[in-house]
Amino acid sequence: MSPVSLPEVAAALARVLALAAETAAALEVADERAGEMRALVERAAEGTAGEELELLRAAHASFAEDLAAVRAALAGGRESVESYRASLLTPPPRPAAPPTTRPKPLVARTGDAYPPGTEWALPLIVQPHPPVGGTVPVEGHVRALRPESQISHVFHPGGGHWTEQARARLRVLPGFGWAVNLGHHVELQIAAWMTACGIHHAELVLNRPPCGERYGLGCHQALPVLLPRGYRLTVSSTRGGPQPYQHHYEGKA
Repeated sequence: MSPVSLPEVAAALARVLALAAETAAALEVADERAGEMRALVERAAEGTAGEELELLRAAHASFAEDLAAVRAALAGGRESVESYRASLLTPPPRPAAPPTTRPKPLVARTGDAYPPGTEWALPLIVQPHPPVGGTVPVEGHVRALRPESQISHVFHPGGGHWTEQARARLRVLPGFGWAVNLGHHVELQIAAWMTACGIHHAELVLNRPPCGERYGLGCHQALPVLLPRGYRLTVSSTRGGPQPYQHHYEGKA
């Protein structure tokens, strides 16, 4: 037996309701006719008395009682069918969307806010934020996300293998000769490290936003051209105070 669709069920119920309405109308007519019959009997029996008249009255009363019970049952059935049919035709309510809670920034004891999820770099983010031109050294903690690793590495500005790798790449990039002198910055060292190690996604927690992200040219502009296509470096940092910073640098090389 093939399944029946909801519209077909609703149509069948509509036919049931139509028949019930016809039946209710017929019962209404029957009630009226019974009333007329009682009136005729009463008029015909005026001035007389007897057992036969009482029997007719009792029979009419019983009929009227039974008819009222049938009409009440029919009305209740119609109401139930109509309610069920309406429920079939009413679309189900949309499930309530779960409440969304926005993750809160991580605020260090210094009052500096870092993006959520940077707890793994706690040794860094509990240190004071180094304002530009200040005496607090810049430091970055990096962790591979794809392929994933639970080991973090610490980078500082300065010379070394990854600085030379970054500078060598920048020297051959058309229009980015200005960035060669930035090769010692933490962000560009990490871009060279990711490329050499095949790390397609990493997160760098830095205690100061990348240079160039607000003014001038800097690592903010150089990172996308230094990273190969399909590579991403997420830089999470703080501007000091309640202002966290986060940016996803997508490779374009």
